[in-house]
Amino acid sequence: SAIGPLCFLSVSKNVCYLMLQSLSTTFSTATCAAHQAMWSGWAILSFCGTPLEQCAQVFMPSYLRADEKAEKERKGGVAKARKAPQFIQVLATVAGITGLFLGVVAGCIPYAPHFFTKDSSLYPIMRSFSPFMFLSILTAPFTISLDGVMMALNDVNYLLKCQVANMAILAAFLLYSHHAGFGILSV
Repeated sequence: SAIGPLCFLSVSKNVCYLMLQSLSTTFSTATCAAHQAMWSGWAILSFCGTPLEQCAQVFMPSYLRADEKAEKERKGGVAKARKAPQFIQVLATVAGITGLFLGVVAGCIPYAPHFFTKDSSLYPIMRSFSPFMFLSILTAPFTISLDGVMMALNDVNYLLKCQVANMAILAAFLLYSHHAGFGILSV
């Protein structure tokens, strides 16, 4: 059953968010408040790629079946273009465009900070996060859509291994960056 691995994937993503939020609380009150204001915008934007994941989970299996059927029917005839790879290309293109758009929006959040906080002393701190917000949201729809492709291909074991590695690498990086004095930008 895929329920256990999928549950682990969801829980482990939330554990990663918890690690990030926990580290941000170790900084000054102003820095933590600025991070929290930015986090709210980031969290909303980061989930905008989820429909791409669901799209992959819904359409990919039917394209794979169509490709298998076309392969069986071919018997020496002219090969038809395979639908699954074309779908993945379209999905990746849409994810890239979505990521670019969301990245620009995320990068602009610090330049309209009054939507997230009324404390003007936080505005300069929020602006220092702008490039990092852009980069983190830029890649989110792409990775989310690839998660959907992997789930559609029933390669949940690979996803589990990647997520365990992701949690370990994130924990090690956060620990290192905290001790190295990178500050809130490591979060």
